[in-house]
Amino acid sequence: MFEREAPVYSSGFAAILVCLGVSILLIIALRFYLIWQNKKRGSVEQMIDIGDLDVGQVSAEDIAAMDKTDWETNGFYYVY
Repeated sequence: MFEREAPVYSSGFAAILVCLGVSILLIIALRFYLIWQNKKRGSVEQMIDIGDLDVGQVSAEDIAAMDKTDWETNGFYYVY
């Protein structure tokens, strides 16, 4: 905010609106990116592929013990 623009602060107001607009566009882009990632990983039923483990026997602790990131875990599904 520039003191010379008081009390309207038009450049500050414009900067805030630009940041808000960019934020909204990034949020929309992130949503479509996560949808694309989910489709690329397959359906939820196809994603549960943890080797020799039976799906009924897999717990959250078992998956966490594998020490894999969400990029490496086949069963990870983005929720938005």
